[in-house]
Amino acid sequence: MKPFLLFVFSNKTQFETAIPLFTLLKAQYRFAAIFNVSNANYAKGLDAYERQYAQMFAYRLSLGASKGLRGKIGRLFRVKGFVKGLLAKNTVHASVQFTEGADIDWLVIGLLKEARVKSVVIQWAVTWEPSYYDALHRMQGSVRFAAFKRKIVSLAKVLIGMPYPTMRYYGDGASDYILTMGEFWTEQFLRHHPYKGKFVTTGNPRFVSLSSLRRFPDKRHILFVTGAATVLYGYTKRKHLQDIEEVYAGYRKSGARGKLIHKVHPRDKYREEIVRLAESFDGVEVETEASVESLLPEIFVTIIIRSTVGLEALAAGSRLIVYNNARQMIGFNYASYGLAHEVQNAESLASALEYSDMIVRPSFEKVSLFIKTERVLEDVCDVIAR
Repeated sequence: MKPFLLFVFSNKTQFETAIPLFTLLKAQYRFAAIFNVSNANYAKGLDAYERQYAQMFAYRLSLGASKGLRGKIGRLFRVKGFVKGLLAKNTVHASVQFTEGADIDWLVIGLLKEARVKSVVIQWAVTWEPSYYDALHRMQGSVRFAAFKRKIVSLAKVLIGMPYPTMRYYGDGASDYILTMGEFWTEQFLRHHPYKGKFVTTGNPRFVSLSSLRRFPDKRHILFVTGAATVLYGYTKRKHLQDIEEVYAGYRKSGARGKLIHKVHPRDKYREEIVRLAESFDGVEVETEASVESLLPEIFVTIIIRSTVGLEALAAGSRLIVYNNARQMIGFNYASYGLAHEVQNAESLASALEYSDMIVRPSFEKVSLFIKTERVLEDVCDVIAR
C-alpha cells in the first residue's frame, strides 16, 4: 500500500495551493487531511472544497467553530486522536503544512516528530526579523489579562500531554523542513538558526501564476490591503480604523484617476465599520469576497501597511507603496529593500498617488529573489519525497 501524506488546511487559498501538488503526488501517496474551519471568516470556502474533494482523502477531520477555552482544548484533543489513529493504522511519509506556529500545526508536527515522521512547512507569509517578534511579545505582554490568559492556555496544553514547542520566530518550531518563498528568506532564516538543512528555497505554488498578470494592459486602479491587525497584533479598533481613514483621505486628496479598492483581511473583526467608513469617500470600494489574484490584473498601484500581498503585487507588476505612519509595527518593510515607495501620512500618500508613474517598479529578476517562480511544483515535490 502507498504511504500517506497528511495535509493541514486553515483557509481556502492553502487548499488551492495544494491542488497541483495532489496531481503530481497521487501516484506515490494516499492523502489524509485536517480541515480547520473554526474561524468562519478566515476559512470561508474551505468547507466547500472539503465536500468537493472528499473522495480524494482516505481520512479527514473537519474542525468547526467552538467557544471558549474548553472548545479550543477539545479541538486539540480531536486532532491528537486523529493523528494518532492515522499513525497506528498506516504508514505516514510526511505532513505538508502552511504554518509552523498555530496550535493545531505545532501539535501535528510534535506528534509526527514523536513517531519519527517528517514534517514539511511551506512558507506562507513575509516573516519579520526576531527583534520585531520580541518587541511584539513585550507589547502584548503589557496587557496583563491577555498574558495571564495565554499562560493558562499553555499550562492546560502541557497538562493534557501537548507540550510541543510553538514558534517565537519563523523556524523556531520543530518542523523538519521549511520551504521558503525565495533566496532572500532562506538567507534570513540561516542568519538566526544553526540547522542549515532545514531551509530549502523552492518557492510557493501560490505565486506561480502571478507573473503572467504583468502583461495585462489596462492597469488603472489602486489596491489597498489591510491585515488582521487587531487579531494578530493586539492593535485597538480605534488605531486600526484611524489608519484606514488616513489612507482613504490620502486617496481623496490625490485626485487619482482609478478607484481605490480596499481588500479587507478575512479575519478583520471590523468589516462592517470599514464599509460604513468607506461610504464617506467617493471612489472607495470595499472588497471582502474577491481574491487578491482576481483583483491584480487591473491594479496599477498597491498600498499596504504590512502584508504578504506586497509580494503578490510585485510579482504581478504592480507598483508598491508602504504606508508607515509609525503607529503600527511594520516588520518587513519592502521600501528598505528597494521594492516599494514609503509614505508617512495622508499628505505624502496623496503626493505619491498623484505622481504614481514615477514610482519605480522593481525588475522581475529582483522580485524573484523574494519569490521564486521557476520549477516550484517540482522542487516542492522533491523535498516532500525525500
